Amino acid sequence: MGNSLLPLLAAQSGIWYAQKLAVGEPLFRPGEYLEIHGPVDTLAFRAALQQAVDESETLRLKFLESADGPMQYVAPHVDADVHVADLSALPDPRTAAERWMNEDLGRVPDLLTERPFSFALFRLSADRHLWYHGYHHIVMDGFGAALFARRVAELYTAAVGGAAAAERRFGGIADLLLEEKEYDCSDRFGQDEEFWRRERDADPAREHGNWPPLAAASDFERFTTTVPADVAAALRTLSADLDVSLSRLLIGLTGRHLQATSGTRCAAMELPVTARTTPLARSTPAMMMNGVPLTLTLPPGITLPELLRHTADRVRNVLPHQRFRGEFLRRAGGLRPVVNVMTFDYSLTFGGHPVTAHNISKRRIEGLSISAYTRTADGPLLVDFDVNRGLLEADEPAAQPQRLVRVLEQAAELAGTAEHTSFPVDGLDVLSAGERSLVLEDWNDTALADAAGAGQVVERFEAWAARTPDAVAVSCGGRELTYRELAADVDRLAGHLQARGAGPERLVAVALPRSPELLTALLAVLKSGAAYVPVDPGYPAERIAGVLADAAPHAVLTCREVLDADT
Repeated sequence: MGNSLLPLLAAQSGIWYAQKLAVGEPLFRPGEYLEIHGPVDTLAFRAALQQAVDESETLRLKFLESADGPMQYVAPHVDADVHVADLSALPDPRTAAERWMNEDLGRVPDLLTERPFSFALFRLSADRHLWYHGYHHIVMDGFGAALFARRVAELYTAAVGGAAAAERRFGGIADLLLEEKEYDCSDRFGQDEEFWRRERDADPAREHGNWPPLAAASDFERFTTTVPADVAAALRTLSADLDVSLSRLLIGLTGRHLQATSGTRCAAMELPVTARTTPLARSTPAMMMNGVPLTLTLPPGITLPELLRHTADRVRNVLPHQRFRGEFLRRAGGLRPVVNVMTFDYSLTFGGHPVTAHNISKRRIEGLSISAYTRTADGPLLVDFDVNRGLLEADEPAAQPQRLVRVLEQAAELAGTAEHTSFPVDGLDVLSAGERSLVLEDWNDTALADAAGAGQVVERFEAWAARTPDAVAVSCGGRELTYRELAADVDRLAGHLQARGAGPERLVAVALPRSPELLTALLAVLKSGAAYVPVDPGYPAERIAGVLADAAPHAVLTCREVLDADT
């Protein structure tokens, strides 16, 4: 193609500027190593790797900055430059190899002067080798890396077998740019934009789970667990019993985990997608992946088949619109846990020797990323929890993978039974026996040593006010109320509410900011015999309207400050 200057793909552009803002931070370094269970001919491997690079334009990209922004061109040749090391004499060769790989992934290449990829081949023993391939996301995503790895395996296997490899033509960057431009100018783009606008407006999770983004890669930590092969096999059987794909089953069950641990009736997540909707895109190693929001609704009593049908319908609904860039969607929808389910077959062979893939990516983790993947059609299921520790309690990250695995194991037990057709999703418990005992017994051990102090909230408040009438009961923003003053305010407001019909079996909504008046209102509602409905004045107006419509309160207690805020 020569040195024709080309703009960046939309996915590349987002990464370019994000990396510019995070100088030196390895936020966009996907990588893995393939464990080859057999001997490797180093010369044949080098030749196969070089040919695959020659065939792939994305690995021959060079970047430069211009007055029109970042640009790229395809160099005619780039040296594959594989690092080869024999570690077989070391006491722990795998650890030494992984240390080298992690150090490489922790380094950010200068995109203007350095290759945006790294290769290494480590010899652990005569019949055990590790091929590491790491990239900068600006040139490669996971789908593209799998295409590239498969081509290297094809070329190597043909070479050591003395045969000619089948010809393969990867797509080119200019062709991808042309398809992208055609999409951006098409009716399809407008339809996708309108679809996502409607999704956003109707999303029940809009007010939930918008964690503040954290960019520091150092906060990222991975917790990996393995779902045994027999449990994974049972999940495959269950997916067949329920006529749903394994990936949809895993997305739905992960949704149950998120819903149970968030305390809401929906599971909001971001779903990574390939964004490859054309034959050209599906045949091109490059950076094209996208992320789209997905919300599952789990009302009380929903059964497992109902959840999985709902999951399949929701995924089927959003996938046709996956080309619309997720960067625009995240601006409007906030931060969500990323749920990445990869069930594609990665059963490569090198010269007839099987491989096991190990993911070691370093990525930007703003909150929580859950990756569930299988590498063979009948093997175990691996689950990675990548966590930004700044958002969770110290003991939470290590416990979360086991809670998801607990859900998967309970679902697996339903395979082949009649119960799977009507099992309630609420019955899939995320808590261990110890955690359940802690919640139901230890935290609920509220017996009082002083029986005289027992009683209803208002009775206990009034008893305390009688004992210490001049003590400070409330202090807020420089204001103070004694128990005597607070009790008098409560009595007045409770009488006012009762005079207007508040009482048992009636609801009173309380929409007040944190203040002495809020405490007065809550106690007064209880003293009137009614129950209160807390309404956060900080909620969006639509959310408040929905709460009030559902609760249909007898009265609403609020203040001028809230009314003037147009909520």
